[in-house]
Amino acid sequence: MGTHQEAAEVNPHYLNHLLACGARQELMASRDILAEGGACLLSQGSCIGPAAREVLLLNRLARPLEECVQFQHPVTGPQLAEQAQRLLETDELLAPLCPAGRGRPLPESLGRLELTPPAQALLTLLADQQRLPHALRVALLTLSQARRLLPGQVERHQQLALAALLHDVGELYLDPELLGQADTLAALQWRPIASHPLIAHRVLQRMEGAGPAVAAAVLDHHERLDGFGFPRGIAQGAFPLDHQVLAAAEWLAGLLEAGGSALLRASIAARLIPGEFHPALLGWVHQAAQAPQARNWEPAPLALGQVRVERLARALQQARTLLPWASQQQQRASATLSQLLDLHLARLRRLLAGFSSAGLDSLTPDALLHSVAEAQDAELKRDLQALVDEFCWRLQELEREALLHSSRLGAQEAAVLQRLLAQLNEPAQRAAA
Repeated sequence: MGTHQEAAEVNPHYLNHLLACGARQELMASRDILAEGGACLLSQGSCIGPAAREVLLLNRLARPLEECVQFQHPVTGPQLAEQAQRLLETDELLAPLCPAGRGRPLPESLGRLELTPPAQALLTLLADQQRLPHALRVALLTLSQARRLLPGQVERHQQLALAALLHDVGELYLDPELLGQADTLAALQWRPIASHPLIAHRVLQRMEGAGPAVAAAVLDHHERLDGFGFPRGIAQGAFPLDHQVLAAAEWLAGLLEAGGSALLRASIAARLIPGEFHPALLGWVHQAAQAPQARNWEPAPLALGQVRVERLARALQQARTLLPWASQQQQRASATLSQLLDLHLARLRRLLAGFSSAGLDSLTPDALLHSVAEAQDAELKRDLQALVDEFCWRLQELEREALLHSSRLGAQEAAVLQRLLAQLNEPAQRAAA
């Protein structure tokens, strides 16, 4: 694992996080911090405070700042083990999904990971922002499934656990205001956020205590087996099972944190839009959705549900009218555009088929929701809202992915792909509101 580094600029958002955390506990230079030309900007052992901000931003450094800092009280292995154990004891949805198998307890294994000072500093920043619990959930889920699906590969288990803990460090380099609006951003605004796996990969691939294997897993933590992930849109054999384990764990951890409705939505998605992960991992999602806690939530008021169904139905009806036009465009498209149209049209057709198979277009929205109200069936109401919510989210996801993929095309062909989704944008966004 080499540690040679190219000269690097300091990211201002990362530096802001570093200095903010340093205001709460001492932040020091773990080695001399040198400019690209060799001048010493801060000597080893120096405290790093706000006064250092300008000099660090104005100079390219001989080695990345991440390799040169340490906190007085960094996150340690025993602290990870203690917090992971607490999560298993208090999170009723998490614990059943994290069997230890025949190995040592999962929290103990996390506590035994070798954490270098650079890795500890990144984890300390995550902890300072109250984001360590999410990282630990992902790590517990990842390690549990890695033991089940990759038996005996102890070193790989350790690499994946470390990748899980560090998977979101790329977000430390993005504008916090943008991150705070991630769920409501339009597709164009969302593009910078989708770059965070690439940023994390660049930070981790040469970092002492991480390296290429950890960085590669982190790079793929938002990819999907059917090619409908980001940032690279890889598929099938290019998305190995060990990376799928981390990606599925990250997805499932987010659902656990969002509550029962999100888990039910995930189970619905796994049935109606199969192919995102290996079948063994999709079974894991179904297991989570069957927990009593996953079904113990109140659906939205019936009138609100009716509005959402109506808007969603209009969006999907518009999609049906667009399919013939898109097929015509595909006939005269380049190989790259044709491949991307295949990907997006296949996802759109699966959404249409799922909407139909769920019975959401067999009645008018009024009639459908009236029948639900008459039945007074709470579980049916929950299923209906989960279906509508999931379809709304998938249409938004479709537009975002189209924008990301269009960057691989020339302007004229990119416009074709974007037009396919633009017609869905207004009704889909209003349905998601």
